[in-house]
Amino acid sequence: MPTLFAAGPGSQWSARKAAKRQAAFTMVEIAIALGVIAFALIAIIGILPAGLQTSRDNREETIINQDARLLVEAIKSGGRDLSSDLGAFVVAANGVPTPGGIPTAQLVQLLTDTTGNRIVLSAISGAVVNRGNDFGLQYQVTNDVRRLPEFDNTPLSNQVFEVRLRFAWPISAAGTIGSEANRYVVRTVLSGIYNTNNGFFYAQQYERANFP
Repeated sequence: MPTLFAAGPGSQWSARKAAKRQAAFTMVEIAIALGVIAFALIAIIGILPAGLQTSRDNREETIINQDARLLVEAIKSGGRDLSSDLGAFVVAANGVPTPGGIPTAQLVQLLTDTTGNRIVLSAISGAVVNRGNDFGLQYQVTNDVRRLPEFDNTPLSNQVFEVRLRFAWPISAAGTIGSEANRYVVRTVLSGIYNTNNGFFYAQQYERANFP
């Protein structure tokens, strides 16, 4: 008959110690885990700037789209909304700074001038805290007003015009537009009065402003 030996306290401690050694991570496993974590962090840090740039581009495009609608509606209404402050966001016109902006009616005149103008505005839409200050988005609007040939030889030949507004952004600190700038074009067809005395067309019957 075989002899049985009872396991003493010492043998139980040895078994628990062996189990702990078996459950631990080796240095190789720890090194691999740290390598995976480092690779993941590098990937996240590399993608993060691209994601932030995409978010910024989308926000700027949204602002330009909303501002374009506001300017087109101002042109259609002839700038007669006395409560409108769109002209206050004009930073410069044809290279001439306009501190404090200009009247909205004058802005409409510039946008519908057949000779074309380059107007720099600060973002009208977007966050209120950034509206009208140097930290907000600024963009340049170039207008192009042309008579529609479809109405030649008709009573409307000098009363229907196509207005195109070309938006370009961002603007450098020197006030110039780079070749890599974003661009957006909006167009509308307007009926208005063409003043044969000075050669300018306005959505409403305005006299040309004394503006450079």
